Amino acid sequence: MGFGWMFLGQVFMFSARQIVDNIDVLPDIVGYILMIRGLTFASLHCPRFATVKKTAYVCAAVSAVLAVLQVIGLFAGEVPYLCQPIGAVNYAAKVMLEVLLMLTIFHLSAEVGAAKSKKRSLSCLIVFILMSSVQVIFYLAGNFAGYESDFAGKVYSVSLIAEVIAIACAAVATFSAYMWICLEGDEDMTAKKAGVRTPFDYYDRRCERERASDEQYQRRKAADEAGKTVAEMYGVKKKNKKSG
Repeated sequence: MGFGWMFLGQVFMFSARQIVDNIDVLPDIVGYILMIRGLTFASLHCPRFATVKKTAYVCAAVSAVLAVLQVIGLFAGEVPYLCQPIGAVNYAAKVMLEVLLMLTIFHLSAEVGAAKSKKRSLSCLIVFILMSSVQVIFYLAGNFAGYESDFAGKVYSVSLIAEVIAIACAAVATFSAYMWICLEGDEDMTAKKAGVRTPFDYYDRRCERERASDEQYQRRKAADEAGKTVAEMYGVKKKNKKSG
């Protein structure tokens, strides 16, 4: 259903500017493209994902504009003025996309009776909203404190941690949907056709082994119970014969 592509797309939502000289080594635009691919598959099975897909297109467009401005600023030696307001719009669109995705997963889980996915998506949504709020509050606090102060550095660190937790929650909700609603790696990961394995392939194999082990345990348990029942019936008959 495309959950694998959505999960991989969310990996690129992490802010990685602190790794290489203020350059985002995990660009959001790549993540949005992967998510659009996954949402395209998902919308074929569930119309609810169509709205999320449209939002992803908007996010991709805003992110592309922001990326162009950042490249211009990199060569010009100064950050363009429009980067800040467009960056705020990009962040708001990202939050909206993740909230819509988790709400869609919540409703889909309720429809198909996947109680664990429903519970997980709701809890992840609540934590995501809280952490996103914390990120915005601490980021603004850092701006008011001044970029060069020690306090601002600590505040920005808290903001970054909150962002990581928020995106991780969204990724967990998506992976839970993959785990409890759809374990069809062939739909999500077409790389299988080229003989390239993905983490989802190994996860599917582990789930299959666990299910097979559980089925064997249930069969042995049923056989033991059946054996006990036969033995008890035989013992009762033998006792009746002796008493007769």
